[in-house]
Amino acid sequence: MMEFDEKTHTYTVDGKVLPSVTTITSILSNLEYKDIDKEILKKAAEKGTKVHKAIEDYLLWNDYELEEQYQPYMLQFKKAEKLEKFITTKTEFKLTDGEICGTIDNMSMIGETLIIIDYKTTSTIHKKLLEAQFGGYKILCEANGFHIDKWYGLFLSKTGYKFIEVKPNVEIFNKCKEIYNYMKEKEN
Repeated sequence: MMEFDEKTHTYTVDGKVLPSVTTITSILSNLEYKDIDKEILKKAAEKGTKVHKAIEDYLLWNDYELEEQYQPYMLQFKKAEKLEKFITTKTEFKLTDGEICGTIDNMSMIGETLIIIDYKTTSTIHKKLLEAQFGGYKILCEANGFHIDKWYGLFLSKTGYKFIEVKPNVEIFNKCKEIYNYMKEKEN
């Protein structure tokens, strides 16, 4: 059984703490964001969390709460949903393969095509980082019987959105996992 502690962002499976896809790929995100002020990163993370929650509530209940300053992100999501014609089948769902865990933002259909969408509210598109993240999610999806046809980053800003197809890079994810495991061994 998988449990998730929202406060510590910790996944536990059958009593054992497992790393998340995000934790494993943090070696790459730490490089991308190393020169950005910590307070700016904290505010950006808060914005992302609030927008993600509002999208989840909108998709589940057709209702959401969101501070006025973040409303444009939600409007862009709704615009993307309409124009890109994706129909959500799952939102914010957790998966594990017994070694790693992750929470996937959105599984949708476009016609007969099964897709995964990851929402981003960052000011810069980090496609290579998303390729590694999707590499981990691909492992999780396949381990759980989901065969995804296409993968998309939905980059939301106050003034628009970009819906970009991104190919999962399992090889880069596995290299990140090797480094993560090496660092964990060194800690012990």
